[in-house]
Amino acid sequence: MKKMLFIKVLFTSILLFWMTACRTPADPAGVTTKARFTIDTGGFCRDLAVNDSLIVAAADENGYQTYRYQLTPDSILYELIDGVNDIDSDGAPDRLWQVEITDKINGNEYPLFFSLDNGDAIFYQNVASPSAFNARVPADGSANREKVRGFTVDMSSQESVILYVIKESDNTNTNFISIRKLDIQYDFFDSTIVFWGAQFDMYNPLNINSSDIYYSDSTVFVANSQLGIQTFQQLHNGGLVLKSEFDGIPGEVNEIFASNGLIVAGLSDDKGCYLALLDSNGQPTTNLRIADGYTVRGIDIYQDILALACGPDGVLLYKVQWSGNIISAVVSGVISTEYAYAIKIVSESCIFAGTRAGIEVAFIEL
Repeated sequence: MKKMLFIKVLFTSILLFWMTACRTPADPAGVTTKARFTIDTGGFCRDLAVNDSLIVAAADENGYQTYRYQLTPDSILYELIDGVNDIDSDGAPDRLWQVEITDKINGNEYPLFFSLDNGDAIFYQNVASPSAFNARVPADGSANREKVRGFTVDMSSQESVILYVIKESDNTNTNFISIRKLDIQYDFFDSTIVFWGAQFDMYNPLNINSSDIYYSDSTVFVANSQLGIQTFQQLHNGGLVLKSEFDGIPGEVNEIFASNGLIVAGLSDDKGCYLALLDSNGQPTTNLRIADGYTVRGIDIYQDILALACGPDGVLLYKVQWSGNIISAVVSGVISTEYAYAIKIVSESCIFAGTRAGIEVAFIEL
């Protein structure tokens, strides 16, 4: 009997130890929220862009939805001010997968936003002229079928906007970067911003599966799928020169983000997230893997908060710090949501997630 009791106690101890050891940052506890809200976008919210008063949602087959909003300490007030699901007016719904919104241009109170029709062209509009004004961004190829995979915007100038666009090549099994410098002009009648033309450049080739691109601090970063990450130095005219490329990252890189010298790469196949600091040649000096067991669909950083949109697993939060050659990331927990595609941190206590339910707003208990 004593021997059997000993075996049972030993087995229980081993089981408890195994369960404790297996509870890693990839299996975190929930984040305490003091209030939750959902804005129904009428379609899956694939992406969202936010400034201090506007939210623009890429709502899949429901096109884009533009909201004016205001936050209180634990609530959100919002109103729908525009929504279009037939951007090119051909009688068929356009599936929107990506949106960006500019800062104020020359003090203009109504910024532009740029939206991507899945696998097709890029459009823009002035928020001040809803619905009536949807224009196609000038293209360097077929206006009917651009084969756009993703884009990022350089808004550092008040005279022009530069788009860096990943496109599929027409005649080869590769992608390339289409560079479009759009000079800002104003409509004679209502002073809205228009782009009558563009200066074009390009960089190629990229992996055919590359689909995400990010601009930060005169550098363009590309998630180059199985080939890892590429960095490009921006030239004075907006052109690009390859600075570095590196791999050795488990899984495919499908999302890329950069902030103050830190790059964050979202990986496929439950491989989590790769963080790195780069030297002057664009090569990683320090790296860190986090969120093992998650597939990362969206990334955002606000101060020391890192938020990851992780598909069916909701939103994962970390406290992250980096300086010199040191990166640290401590898991804060997970916010349960519908399938999460995109994430924006509005403040240290408020997070917007683009999900299959729409825009899910969470106010965090600090």
